[in-house]
Amino acid sequence: MRLIILFVLLTLLISGCDMITNIIVGKPPTVDVNYNSLHSGVQGISMSFAPDRPQTNYIVMPNGNDITVIIGMENKGAWDVPAGKGILALNYDRTYVDFPDKSKEFSTSEYPLNGRSLIKAKGDKVQVDFNGNILPLKELKKDITINAVACYEYGTEYIFDVCIDTDPTNTRTTPKACDLLQNKKKYNAIGSGQGAPVAITSVDQAIRIKDGKLDIDFIIKIKNVGNGKIYDIDATPAVLCSGGNSLEAADKVTIKVELADKVLTCEKIDNSIDNSKIYVREGLEGIVNCRVTGYSTVNDESFLSKLKVTLTYDYTDSIGKIIILKKAGARV
Repeated sequence: MRLIILFVLLTLLISGCDMITNIIVGKPPTVDVNYNSLHSGVQGISMSFAPDRPQTNYIVMPNGNDITVIIGMENKGAWDVPAGKGILALNYDRTYVDFPDKSKEFSTSEYPLNGRSLIKAKGDKVQVDFNGNILPLKELKKDITINAVACYEYGTEYIFDVCIDTDPTNTRTTPKACDLLQNKKKYNAIGSGQGAPVAITSVDQAIRIKDGKLDIDFIIKIKNVGNGKIYDIDATPAVLCSGGNSLEAADKVTIKVELADKVLTCEKIDNSIDNSKIYVREGLEGIVNCRVTGYSTVNDESFLSKLKVTLTYDYTDSIGKIIILKKAGARV
């Protein structure tokens, strides 16, 4: 009995030393975050104006006024914005206001805007400041809108449990580890998102037997479930936020599908662009068929495997605030 008590005390002492060491060397404590809960939701980068930055009302003096715009940004998704691939730009009427720096990076090598992870339940936050001038006002009163536009590289990732059913027609009498028809019902309609503004909305599966081997098709549907717009990842955020190359690059998502580390060949339904990219147009679903041939044989037992779907793209979103400019001394 004494030996058991001594062993328990020694185990607790060692565990406590590990915790103290982690604190001393600056290692963050491990947080138990489930993969499925991590990869849920439909948000990427969230933006908001700081209170009174800008103010709602300004009394414009004869020589103009200073103005400060502060945007709070938070990565609410499960994807990291790479350094240099996050740009925040201001759009405004230059007749009334001007900002020397109209755009700034919000994800840098020094301060990256990383998303949620298995050791961090919440994504990073950052504040971006713009200092400018309100120009002398000719009118007595003028309402203008200042828009903040975020352009950033982002992605969607999810791992699905799929059934490699070597007896899809149920001709055998022995029990199976999984059943194709039953398993794929889980993914007929996926409504929770995967921690990004572009979501996989359904995954269908078909198995064909050819020469004793399995050819497997995965039909994947994708939709823009955020408030922004999708662009080709090759467009680059800096170009998008400057207003260039937007039409040609619009609505394109790059897809990669792996079945237990084997990269699948994907073919689009419309054959409009190369097979690694698909169109995901506003309000519609993009559809792609990804296939693996000769993956297993009918002599093997049925088993569950992992299907990893990765989508990459550029994304833009915006918020706006109306400010009221009144000329000093005007009675309006």
